[in-house]
Amino acid sequence: MYPQLEVINNKQVLEAACNPIADALRLLCIVFDCCTVVIIVVILFLMIRMKLNREKTNMGIEKALGFTTGQLMIRVIMNYLPLAFVGSTLGVIFSYFTFDAMTTVCLAFCGIRGCEMQKGFGFMLCTIAVITLTSLVASTLMSARIRKLEPGQMIRES
Repeated sequence: MYPQLEVINNKQVLEAACNPIADALRLLCIVFDCCTVVIIVVILFLMIRMKLNREKTNMGIEKALGFTTGQLMIRVIMNYLPLAFVGSTLGVIFSYFTFDAMTTVCLAFCGIRGCEMQKGFGFMLCTIAVITLTSLVASTLMSARIRKLEPGQMIRES
């Protein structure tokens, strides 16, 4: 009836234009998450290694006095777990207030002028939990080196 009339589905056009941007942002978030995990593990590895080397004599004496390896491991883990929890909580609070501004600046390079991102409270709690659990697992694995230490040898080396 109307041969020159062309109908365009705006929803499909908008989705086709926004899907690549959403995929790129999703990939960027995954890269940042992986970098965060690697940084946490490397820092914990270095800090726990330094702590074990510095306190070798004390741990040797404590092991000789009857402390179990598990008790020494728990002490090392509990030195770093609250730090990871507080750090991740402060990071989430900081990102809550600065996320929109940073995202707007980054998306301005793509030609997107104004955007308001939704900040899910559940995702923020999940971020805190994942960072804290990653720190717990990493510090548990790193402090397992205490099992290999012998009390007599640790005292003699000092």
